[in-house]
Amino acid sequence: MRLLDGVPVSGVARDHDALVVHTAAGSVRADTVLDARGPRCPEHVGPGRVLLHQRFVGQWISTDRPVFDPTTVTLMDFTAQDTPGRVHFVYVLPVSPTEALVESTLFTPDAADPLDHRAVVAAYVGRRWGLRSDAWHVLEEEHGCIPMTDAPPVDLAGGADRRWHPTGADRAATVVGTTRPSSGYGFARSNRHSVEVARHLEDGTPVPAFRDRARTRFLDAVFLRVLRDRPEEAAEAFRRLVALPGPLVVRFMGERSTLADDLRIVLALQKAPFLAALVRTVADAVKRVRRAGRRRP
Repeated sequence: MRLLDGVPVSGVARDHDALVVHTAAGSVRADTVLDARGPRCPEHVGPGRVLLHQRFVGQWISTDRPVFDPTTVTLMDFTAQDTPGRVHFVYVLPVSPTEALVESTLFTPDAADPLDHRAVVAAYVGRRWGLRSDAWHVLEEEHGCIPMTDAPPVDLAGGADRRWHPTGADRAATVVGTTRPSSGYGFARSNRHSVEVARHLEDGTPVPAFRDRARTRFLDAVFLRVLRDRPEEAAEAFRRLVALPGPLVVRFMGERSTLADDLRIVLALQKAPFLAALVRTVADAVKRVRRAGRRRP
């Protein structure tokens, strides 16, 4: 077995009964290729679907003096949200008194949103901890875009995105859809699906696509409509969610929640915006069914 870690891949091609993965460190032959990068943020989704772009820039920073509490994580600080039509927050993950990940996250319907996340992080560090620009520095940076949509993952992994269809590589499998559409959270889902992937690779059987529970898909669709149509309600919705008992929230985020758990969460959220989103979600679903019926011969 040959292990290449962190090496850019330029393409995948078929060679008789095998697949050849071309990398900057040379080529590797394989029977199966799993692409776990996740779908790119699309520009459009189908009628009646919701699409938000979760854009983020996170910086691991080091400070000249101790300012962080390693026992406390800031999940969502909405004090940076100052523009209508978008959901914007900062979270902080300290690992020592002088080192932390500070990340600016934006939910926006605009694929080309111009928010300067690095300037947001710099302003936040200065405002919250009173640090001058010369009192801290960036160690590493992560950035990206996660599609937040109720469109099926298969709809995001095709079309004009040619990386999902490498030339001749029809045996290449994809591992997509493990980030939860309503939040971008994917740790628990990815861990569970990784166990399934490993089992099928060991057995030599096809790797199945990740599947949500129908109830989860419906709840996410409703929540996405609130985030899109009433972004000013987002901070209060998340506050009410995390104010619930910790084990309940963990079960919900990890999709281990029972029907009673889900009902408790629904009842804790704001009634008017979520009822409106519920009605719109059902109406959009009915329209999709009717359109599908008209297309059938």
